Amino acid sequence: MLKDLNLKKEKADVRRLKDLAAVVYDRQWYAVADKEMPLYWMWRGLKEADGLRYDILQFAEGSLGQELPKTAGHKHSLADDDLSYPELYQVLAGEVIYLLQRKTGTNLEKVVAMPCQAGDFCLVPPNFEHITINLAGEKTFMANWTASANRPDYSDVKLKHGGAYFGLKGSPVSWEKNSNYGEVPPLQFLPPTDLAALGIDIKKDALYNLEHHAAVLNFIKEPQNHNDLWASLF
Repeated sequence: MLKDLNLKKEKADVRRLKDLAAVVYDRQWYAVADKEMPLYWMWRGLKEADGLRYDILQFAEGSLGQELPKTAGHKHSLADDDLSYPELYQVLAGEVIYLLQRKTGTNLEKVVAMPCQAGDFCLVPPNFEHITINLAGEKTFMANWTASANRPDYSDVKLKHGGAYFGLKGSPVSWEKNSNYGEVPPLQFLPPTDLAALGIDIKKDALYNLEHHAAVLNFIKEPQNHNDLWASLF
């Protein structure tokens, strides 16, 4: 599928090291690193259907000094009933760890790490901030469906200088708590989202073609109508 899309980096939105200045763990490395270094590319709106949008992201090679490469991290805008828009990710190639965190006010309630490989899904529920940590260099591509009305907000993660945990290089990954959060709950490891178990009928190779049956993804644009689904997660 990736070959068929003919993705060109000059047509993508690019995130450079300077764009993640506030959230990099290894400050000594950052001080001497090339601030124009690309970290990942995003192709937005490759498909749009029924109030939904399909995007693809590709990571660059390299790391952030001691830290594994990652996205900037953000939360989503509100849909209704104090619920933010959820988001559905699928790893198309490579390997990542999705870091999800939920807060009440400024207090962290839960932090989840979800390792995913090619074909796996990660459903980000309402009211979770999230960061993607890359384990496979430039080989990693991931896709997402989100509501067209959703607007990412990077300010809270930026204010805390990153997520609740930093993923540091090592085998296995070493996890360092972010002291800017104060009390940080234990990191909970969960398997990839099992969509079939949640009653969501999506085949692993069908995500890109969902504009033909976008009703399956109604929970993304109207989370307030799917409280049973959110209660069954985590």
